[in-house]
Amino acid sequence: MSIEHYIERGIDIVTAKSLMMCHLVEARESIKQIIRDGSGRIVLDLSLVKFMDGSGLGLPVSMLQQARRRGGDVHLVMSNTHNSVTELFKLCRLNTVFRVFPDVAGAINAFSLDQNPSPPT
Repeated sequence: MSIEHYIERGIDIVTAKSLMMCHLVEARESIKQIIRDGSGRIVLDLSLVKFMDGSGLGLPVSMLQQARRRGGDVHLVMSNTHNSVTELFKLCRLNTVFRVFPDVAGAINAFSLDQNPSPPT
């Protein structure tokens, strides 16, 4: 399988290993189930992805749409992601759509901060 899933602090953590067309059918079904059964708050860790084709680019976007319909969001982790993947996100301006974090812990903590914003000073 091209993805792994676990839950931490009520947030679904999805680690993608490959986002190419040949792996996406199974991954899409798994993601739908994760979003359907979960909180809608997802961290998508792309750190292991070395190559992504155009079909793979649609998966994070689809996840974001589904999560937001449930009142959630998707945070991306792109710490060791291959430059070609990072550049593809920038080229498509998806880095302006998603919040991107250097590690899973930071992405998880951001969900906590989103729920408990600091009072204005």
